[in-house]
Parts: sequence; structure tokens; C-alpha cells
Amino acid sequence: PSSLLVQKYVAPLLLLGRKFDIRMFMLMASTNPHITYYHEGFVKLSIHPYDVTSNKKEVFAANTAQSQSYFDRAKKGELIYGMNYEQLSDL
Repeated sequence: PSSLLVQKYVAPLLLLGRKFDIRMFMLMASTNPHITYYHEGFVKLSIHPYDVTSNKKEVFAANTAQSQSYFDRAKKGELIYGMNYEQLSDL
């Protein structure tokens, strides 16, 4: 028997018109007394402008490994979504 999963797609929160995720780490060492350790996080921003009708999987993820090839192409002078390497790096 096959299984099927159906779910409603919820519009994502966007940053500069792109999907993003926030990576941060926190350890709750104790609740009594309350002891928490926190390490600064970072934001990963997709290079691709978000478009719900797109067939590109890259549009739906802020994946650093997927973005690397675009940065490599931009370093060689190619424009990515009208942006050069410096502009991509400033996203």
C-alpha cells in the first residue's frame, strides 16, 4: 500500500523578498536554577527571489551549498538575478 501526505502550503516569511532561516544554538543546562548558554547565530538568505510558481527547488530553500555555484559563477563575472559578486555578498 502507498501512503499519501497532503498539506496546505503556508506562505513563508520573507527577508528582502527571499526565503531565509536563522541558525542559533541554546543549551538550557538547568531549570532550577535557570541556567542557559547561548551562542550567537546567523541568518542564511536564499540568493533566489521567492516565487511560489517556480519549479526550481533552490527558490524554496536557503541552502548554502546550493548557493555556492551561483557565487562561483558571479566571481567569474556572470550576473545572477542582475547582481554581481559584491552585490550577492551584501545580501
